[in-house]
Amino acid sequence: MASSPIDDPAPYEARTQAGDQPNLNLTYKIESLSLLYTNNSPEVISSLTFAAGDYAWKFLVFPKGPPQDHMTFGLVLDGTRDYSILPVGSKVDAKFNVYLYNHIKGNFIKVAENQGSSIRFEGQKLKTRASPSLSLGYLSNPSHGYLLCDECIFGVEVLVCDDTYQCDCLSTIKGAVPVTFTWKMNHFKAKFLKLQKERVGKTPTFKVGDYDGVIMYFAPEYRSGTLEDCPVRLITNPGSSPKSISETEDRFFSLYIFFSPKCLEESDQCSKHINVKVVLRIKDQSTREEHIQREATRWIGKEMLGWPKFIELSLLTDPNKGYLVDDKIIIEAEVVVLASIKRSYRN
Repeated sequence: MASSPIDDPAPYEARTQAGDQPNLNLTYKIESLSLLYTNNSPEVISSLTFAAGDYAWKFLVFPKGPPQDHMTFGLVLDGTRDYSILPVGSKVDAKFNVYLYNHIKGNFIKVAENQGSSIRFEGQKLKTRASPSLSLGYLSNPSHGYLLCDECIFGVEVLVCDDTYQCDCLSTIKGAVPVTFTWKMNHFKAKFLKLQKERVGKTPTFKVGDYDGVIMYFAPEYRSGTLEDCPVRLITNPGSSPKSISETEDRFFSLYIFFSPKCLEESDQCSKHINVKVVLRIKDQSTREEHIQREATRWIGKEMLGWPKFIELSLLTDPNKGYLVDDKIIIEAEVVVLASIKRSYRN
């Protein structure tokens, strides 16, 4: 049902507070507005295609109404955001607001909108009208500040209603038991040199309940380097003299834990995170057993959990500390999965 025209400016001004400026998808400037009311002027004018949500739209202006001496507005769903044809059976719900720029106040005022909470676009119904209509007398009154030098600016806001909702399911694990994984990194010097080319190394995979875990280890990046007797010595640039790690700042050995994407795979329909308590340590192989360890409890998905500055290389390679013995370090992890949360997406 067509809405009644509104000629009093008060209803327009009341629709939008001065501080509530819209998130516009399109601004539409009409120059020489008076020329739209000559004998050969078009009954409807259209914007170019613009994007809102995952869809493409066109804004329509009917300069001559109906009703007479009023301007009305429309919106057309013109395809998907990449300008392809809508799939058969598509249903899109959207809310449509039209604003008019006030040159005096310096803001946009809502002048029209679709009736109801949203409009459904589907099948052959790909066009809608906004209401109320805009009085030309109100628009052209210079005291209102909307028409300046025969020009006016409209703003278009299209709010696509996503009818997909998210469903989370939390599962706590009763009597969760920590799993201990110990890995001896033999031939440390050779593997450290290899790290400078490959940047990252990893342990074999180990099981933590239903999940596959792996420890990733990193070392500082150098263009070239060499490992001699401890402490480690590096050549940071070809031709330069060797430089001891103990003389270099921010040289750290990093440790992270990562769970295989096979266990935490995300798709358009489902994603999963787990709550884990992790203790990572590098063992002191002397009788002192003064291990270096870090621990944390976190929710993680595909990201890694770890410490970029787990231990300084000068400390790791110090022969008096007991971490590197017979060119070997021992990395150990204690991991327990406390809970999981699975998110599904439903229409």
